[in-house]
Amino acid sequence: MGNIVRAEQLNLIDAKVDLARRFDELHELIYRRGGVRPVNAAIDELCKLLLLRVHAAWHPDAEADGVRLSTVMNAAYIRSLGSSAPKVLRAAFAVANAHPDYHWGEQGGFFLEGDTLRLTDTNVLAEAVDLVSSISIPAATNAEPASVLAEQDSAGLAFEVFLRGRYEHSGGLGTYLTPEPVVEAMTEMAVAMLPADRLAADDLLIGDPCAGTGRFLISAMRHVEARQRGLGIADARRVEDLRQTAFLGADQSDSSLLKARLNFLMYGVMRPRLIRVDDSIVAPEITNLIGKFDMILTNPPFGDGKYDRPEGLAALRRDELEAVAGWTWRGSDFGTRTPVDRADPAVLFWDFDLSLLRPGGLLGIVLPDGALGPKYSWLHDALLDGVGGRAPKAELLAVVSLPRQTFALSGTAAKTSFLILRRRDDETPHRKVFLARSQHVGYVQRGRQMERDPEGNDLPAIASAFAEYIAGRPVAGELWDVVPKSSMRRGLDANGTALASPMADVPRIGEVATARKRHHRGRKAGDAFFLSILHVGSDCLVDWVAARDYSPKTPGRDCREGDVIVSCLNPQIPRVTFIPQGAGDGLCSAEFAVLEPVNIDSAKLALLIRSDEVTAFLAASGRGTSSSRRRIDVEQILGARLPDFDLDDAVVDQFREAVEADARARATLAQVLGRLR
Repeated sequence: MGNIVRAEQLNLIDAKVDLARRFDELHELIYRRGGVRPVNAAIDELCKLLLLRVHAAWHPDAEADGVRLSTVMNAAYIRSLGSSAPKVLRAAFAVANAHPDYHWGEQGGFFLEGDTLRLTDTNVLAEAVDLVSSISIPAATNAEPASVLAEQDSAGLAFEVFLRGRYEHSGGLGTYLTPEPVVEAMTEMAVAMLPADRLAADDLLIGDPCAGTGRFLISAMRHVEARQRGLGIADARRVEDLRQTAFLGADQSDSSLLKARLNFLMYGVMRPRLIRVDDSIVAPEITNLIGKFDMILTNPPFGDGKYDRPEGLAALRRDELEAVAGWTWRGSDFGTRTPVDRADPAVLFWDFDLSLLRPGGLLGIVLPDGALGPKYSWLHDALLDGVGGRAPKAELLAVVSLPRQTFALSGTAAKTSFLILRRRDDETPHRKVFLARSQHVGYVQRGRQMERDPEGNDLPAIASAFAEYIAGRPVAGELWDVVPKSSMRRGLDANGTALASPMADVPRIGEVATARKRHHRGRKAGDAFFLSILHVGSDCLVDWVAARDYSPKTPGRDCREGDVIVSCLNPQIPRVTFIPQGAGDGLCSAEFAVLEPVNIDSAKLALLIRSDEVTAFLAASGRGTSSSRRRIDVEQILGARLPDFDLDDAVVDQFREAVEADARARATLAQVLGRLR
């Protein structure tokens, strides 16, 4: 990234990586040592501790049984209480939870009335309190713009760390939480386009119909306040009023909305406009506001054909919505349109969100690159050029291509971009579009851990270049350019433009995995297993009982927990699996390629390699004199194209659990049969 990387930026990334590490430790503390199960309950326990932390900060005189909450939230004090610490903390939590400012819905408190802390170990409680107390509470409403934007979204980062790859999603919580660097860059670029008169308006309205934990709304609040202060159009009272009224989020998950409320509470917003809906596309709380939003910032769910609710699809065919995504038609003849019965929700929300905007309103949206390619050119043309006599709905202002690892910590290797669009009004539309290609977002994934990317984060520089562009100053750089809209003939993704040459390469497995160096050795006493080709089936299951007893004379290769192994022998029979947590480190036959996942979950990588597309490619790549002795090498595996689809976290979790359950069942069966000898 050259001069884009600055020492202070790397220091900030280091601070966030350290905070993420501490949150990860907190999860392990609550879940494993604290014994709070299942994993969702451990995440809720964090929320309860955060509520105590925030309440003690905003209500410094609050007491429970004669002891101030600010005193209770001190690790040394907790340790001094000994075995009575859990009782004292529960009393403090009851006081915070029952505060009238937090009553919402029918709950009778922030959490359900009668809900309490479940941790019982004093030492675990003291460590948890120590970690939670280190979270900074955002600055007061009269802070300067620089200090407002310098605050870390600590609660958002906590949820990102706690929820990634862990949360059981049956409650509807969004799977892919948007990383902070993406949220900040997209929000900064969109807010920079807000006209000064709307920033000064009492009815300013910014929303996210797929709000999740509220990260976009929190970021928008901070950036709007910074711009207002920079323009001299804000005072403390106005800022406080806007915090309560100007930011509206909706989600189908009560659990995610609780976390969003907690995030707002850190900024002193006691009753944020957060709405629980079954479906934002048909919810009257949202549809009654069509044409009233100044800005929508969102990362909608995506997946081809995943949305099939008839009432939602019918809503997107109503004339007053000026939407087209509920139809399909032949070529450019809108007169041939027929209703669709299922669609990608990302495409539907893209169209719906534009309908929510007032003329001149702005949309910032994260989309999978598949929605930006030629497959959806009919939608691009309809939204940006008009169709069937309808006027164009929006103009495209910016496209920022994100690196594949962006959402890796959340559990997906899907390639994404974010767009900035403006609802068409009477202003002459821009003839050009700002395009950028981000290569680094500040972090990389190692297993489930976040590590600093030594190349830093190029998104702040991209956002700054966009600000220069909208100010009318010339911009050109290695990572961004401004091109005529007419040049985007292959779709709206940045791959179809002048920036294409570095980005147009098809994504390969080598982008999300590296090969472990070959080092052959014999089995030693500390090795937990030795996997041969015959121990791994084409169904990804492993005979761990046999592998733990196997000790051949031939040397093997090191493989560790979290690695993915792929058979290089006879690729017509796909033998691929991952080494699960708890299996230990050991050896595998030299006939395996051993891959170390980078920015992707090992179970997901194994599934992607086991897909029909990759299996067919590897089978065709084999070389040898007979079908049973054909071979592939590791470079062919790394060069295989990543399948052009994404896997839900739930699917990956089911796969992981099936593999681990099979291992447990084999071990149990071996014990039972052993008793018969």
